[in-house]
Amino acid sequence: MSYFSTILGGPLPTLGILSITQAVNIYAGEQLLGAVEKVETQRAWGAERVTDLPSLAGDIPSHKVATSLSFDVNLFLVLGAYLLTMENCLLQLLYPLQPPRLCLGTINVVILVSLNSTVGRTMGKLGRAPAIISVITILGSMGICLVSAYLTPASNDEPPAKTYGYSVPAAISGIAFAVGSQKLLLNVRAELEDVSSSSKVLRYGLVIMFALYGLVICLTPPSPPSFLLDILDAGSISSCLASTCLFIHVAISFSINSQALVRRLVENHNIGWFLCTSLISITILIITLLVPSFASLTSLIGALTSIPLTLTLPIIFGVASAKRTGWHYRLDVSLIVLCVILTVITTLASCWKIIDEWGNVT
Repeated sequence: MSYFSTILGGPLPTLGILSITQAVNIYAGEQLLGAVEKVETQRAWGAERVTDLPSLAGDIPSHKVATSLSFDVNLFLVLGAYLLTMENCLLQLLYPLQPPRLCLGTINVVILVSLNSTVGRTMGKLGRAPAIISVITILGSMGICLVSAYLTPASNDEPPAKTYGYSVPAAISGIAFAVGSQKLLLNVRAELEDVSSSSKVLRYGLVIMFALYGLVICLTPPSPPSFLLDILDAGSISSCLASTCLFIHVAISFSINSQALVRRLVENHNIGWFLCTSLISITILIITLLVPSFASLTSLIGALTSIPLTLTLPIIFGVASAKRTGWHYRLDVSLIVLCVILTVITTLASCWKIIDEWGNVT
């Protein structure tokens, strides 16, 4: 978020974009909750609650393909971002050895196979322990980076980010990736004893998210790095500790998300677990090889999947279930059109950014 703030011109413009995004996010979330409630009332008594967008789209056939495609592509790309993060952690840990890129690629393959074939299938049997460890390690990594930034500023500060024609749309899509909440909203709703409080949870959660991101934006230094660990001196003890904590956090997140993706593909397409795991691993590895930087990948995820999943599809579900007319219907249609246009523009900008980065590399 700090890196995107510098591209957008500082705290004030970024807070403005974040405010608009969160306002539409709340509106889309309310639409989604309305659609979920209507679908659940039409189901048999005692049926399971809706926990994700594809299960909701299953009751609205015309939206099933688009929703499932967006959902699965999002999981693929997010897993790629996790792998890219783990690779950067390894770069920090192995910095004194100066490992070649090919060596890291081999290590990535080992990580993918081990995580998917062992942890991924048994993650549900471990209870809440992985989630607790994940929270502790990410807080530890962030704490180390925060303390090190103030006590021993890194000597490898990045120059100010250059702004190109595609930079602003790509930064906006990066923000969309950061504030995407509808997938989590349905998971949280499924755990609530009183589902009527879902709207309050949505509003309070997004307000707290806005406050935290606003604090981060206001405290942003002039030239923040695009990756968290880059604020630390490579090879230092603090860098190794933070890299280890972040690696553990991302490995757990990777296992949980890969388990969800594999289960969906196995159930929907009758593909064997091992074959499905192997195909996912190869695809994710290709994604990390094609996208040169973490910031570019998050921008692509935000543009291609986060905007549709967080804003566009929830409003479409609301329109399909509520059958509104008049100004409310025109507002919904206008927001859908704007979200589609934003998706196209930011996706093109993110792809352009990736191509330009490859041009600079070569």
